[in-house]
Amino acid sequence: MKESEFIKQNKKRWNDFENELKSNRFNPQRVADHYIKIVDDLSYARTHYPNRLIRSYLNGVSQILSLRIYKTQKGLWQGIKQFWKTDLPLIMFNARKELLISFLIFVLAVAVGAFSNWSDPEFVRFIISDSYVDMTLENIEKGDPMGVYKDEEMASMFFRITLNNIMVSAYVFLLGMVFGIGTIGALVYNGIMLGAFQQFFFAHDLGIESLLTVWQHGTIEISCIIIAGAAGLALSNGILFPGTYSRIDAFRISGRKGLMMMLGLMPLLVYSGFIEAVITRLTDVHWAIRLGSILGSLFFVIFYFIWYPHRIAKNKVLDEELKINLQPLITSGFDHTRPVSNAVISGEGINRFQKNRKAILTSGFVSIVLLTLYITLDASIFRFGSDLHWREYALAEDFLVIGSNLKVFVINLVLLFAALLASTLALRGTFDPSTGNPTPIPWWFLGLSAIVVAMLTTNIWSALAIPLWLPLSSLYIQSSFDPTNKGQNLIAHTIHLFRGGWRAVMMLSLAISILCGLVLYMNDQFILPLVAEGIYRFIPSEDFSSSTFLIILSSILVLSLYFVAVSFVSTCLGLSYFGIKENTTATNLLQSIDNQFDISVQFSSKRNILNKSKIS
Repeated sequence: MKESEFIKQNKKRWNDFENELKSNRFNPQRVADHYIKIVDDLSYARTHYPNRLIRSYLNGVSQILSLRIYKTQKGLWQGIKQFWKTDLPLIMFNARKELLISFLIFVLAVAVGAFSNWSDPEFVRFIISDSYVDMTLENIEKGDPMGVYKDEEMASMFFRITLNNIMVSAYVFLLGMVFGIGTIGALVYNGIMLGAFQQFFFAHDLGIESLLTVWQHGTIEISCIIIAGAAGLALSNGILFPGTYSRIDAFRISGRKGLMMMLGLMPLLVYSGFIEAVITRLTDVHWAIRLGSILGSLFFVIFYFIWYPHRIAKNKVLDEELKINLQPLITSGFDHTRPVSNAVISGEGINRFQKNRKAILTSGFVSIVLLTLYITLDASIFRFGSDLHWREYALAEDFLVIGSNLKVFVINLVLLFAALLASTLALRGTFDPSTGNPTPIPWWFLGLSAIVVAMLTTNIWSALAIPLWLPLSSLYIQSSFDPTNKGQNLIAHTIHLFRGGWRAVMMLSLAISILCGLVLYMNDQFILPLVAEGIYRFIPSEDFSSSTFLIILSSILVLSLYFVAVSFVSTCLGLSYFGIKENTTATNLLQSIDNQFDISVQFSSKRNILNKSKIS
């Protein structure tokens, strides 16, 4: 875009900024929003018009906005009042769709849990535990079905339950970082547990008693889980649907909104823990009082989290006011000419996957279908059967670190090659995407890298070398795509870059691996056990088709997740090439100095030398 077009496109907005800055009355939230947009414009101007007055103008405006934000910070008590009276209700209104989705998912899961236990009374033992069910049955025989709430001293029970409530809600929220899938899985799991638990009491003609007892604390507790689910879904929106913001800035905004929603739940979770530890045990209290307690809690939840936010939102300019208390966000996108943060690299990794999704999906689909067929025809190398346990049946238990089993080594080799190929396809074109002749893929190195990683997985100790090999492999592949490296020894060049930026690349590898590990953990702990149990509950265990279906489904889930994890980590490591190269060689920095000051810059392998200026 030409400079004149850039100015014409944004001139009206900049004038509005200036007019508001000149006024004595201004909205702090609008100032924060202005700051985000101005810094975004400044970043664009620095890239495309580095020596023009427009850059200086935007830089000055951003500094004024930064000072204005600093001056408009509220006092502690005023900020607390503002949070509960306006900020949190507006955030809840903004997240009303996510709240509705979270509620519907949870209610549907409750129905599934109740139906599952109705069709098979033993289902509750799987979803909760044998010990809890046996203890409850003993209490029923004693004539005190709610005795579980009376067995522990009140103080210790309060702290234990409150901590558990906070951990469950935080878990539901944080799993939103896994593209929302984790939050949905956690909502489904908790909903199924609740449905099975309630149906269990109805099956023993204790449904009304359980409702009057459990929902004294459960009204607030379950509402908090649903709201935490809405916060998790809102968090995932910033990752999946950034809109006009860069992905990292959209994630920051959605993350801050989600954190504020979670902050609003903390007093309620403490209150719920108090009710469960102190009040719920009083089962001799008249049913009308207990019902009144439940209805009072329900009224508060509906009033504060649903009705009041709609009323507050009517009097606000939503596009501006919903950006509550945002701190200044320096918008930043992926830049080939300078180092960027790990979060930006991760966002660019997602973008690269989106741009090359057809080729990547083809690579993954072909490899996963072939490997699933291979596993199905010879599943003896894994542990499948009707006697299932949470962590003792799945393909995931034996995958990657698998000893000397040749068949599993072949599976690893094929899947790793496909994942590295997907990463290479995502990285290809990052230098010159407009060219009609893409850089050739280094097939021999992909095969070698897959063999090396597959061999390293044969032993738990050798597997520790994988985090060292993958960065080297990804940097080599990206080096082979760099047109400035033609004629160089790519192996020596890769080692040189790794030595100069090993800290950054290892931290990136660790951060992304932890995120991918959360996905794999969720699959192993929640998805596969529920899938397996569901298959064996509704299909006769002696039926071969049920075992075959379980093998196929488990294989597809595990192989797909590992494929995405390995390819995504490798892609992000390859994208770190640009920042590491700039830190090591300072090529773009020296070029920028040359352009700015009109001096000749010469690069030496030992030092950087600024030659005599051309300015006379």
